[in-house]
Amino acid sequence: MSSQFFAELQRACRDEIETVIPYVFPQPDIVMHRLVMRVFEQKVQIYIDGMLSEPNMDPHLRLLLLTESSKRSTQLGEALNKTIGHRLDVDYVTDSLFANYRADYIVREMQAMTNQFRDWTTNQSKPVSPGSRTLEPDISILSGDATLPFFERSDEAVERCLMLSPLDALPVNMFKIYQTLVNEFAVKFIFQALDGSIRRLPSTEVKNVPSSDEFFSCVRIVNTVIVQMHKFFYDKIVRNVCDRLLMH
Repeated sequence: MSSQFFAELQRACRDEIETVIPYVFPQPDIVMHRLVMRVFEQKVQIYIDGMLSEPNMDPHLRLLLLTESSKRSTQLGEALNKTIGHRLDVDYVTDSLFANYRADYIVREMQAMTNQFRDWTTNQSKPVSPGSRTLEPDISILSGDATLPFFERSDEAVERCLMLSPLDALPVNMFKIYQTLVNEFAVKFIFQALDGSIRRLPSTEVKNVPSSDEFFSCVRIVNTVIVQMHKFFYDKIVRNVCDRLLMH
């Protein structure tokens, strides 16, 4: 996204508002307001639509561009609003700009999270047996900081959800983000790895079998992940939803 586009718009509008309109029009306040509204309805809207219209764009890239354009549009609105004496409803303007994109935002967010989580878990899997093409989760590599990408990506989704979700849809959308983390990370990776460790537990009737160290190591990692997910739910989902609802 080009920050230059928004900077040039702000400069051009400011020049018109400060050096032309007050000296040419008998009702400058009305003209200023119309100028700013026309800038958003035409120039900014066309720019955003053109940037996000690519049908085959990577889902995560689309979300990043949507986030950045929303931030810059809000900054532009606040700057111009200050210039014209705070007569612009910035929230209304930006809501109008992104109405079509916010309508299906959470679907795109879940799609992008699912794609990334599946890529990461595939890279952290191993053959069920030597020479096998069937993969199963390799939970042994999830110690330390290996779980961070999953939670960092979920944090990113939460911040975007707070920015792009209508207030009445926020609780449901936030819970969908958590559901995606649970389904794609915990259920399809962590719990499958635990199941594999259980299946490989040595039988008490067989002698000279491998120890059950792998199983107990897996249990410790699972417990750690569950604690992290519990903390994420209350710190990121519940707290943010409550804080936003209390603000309104």
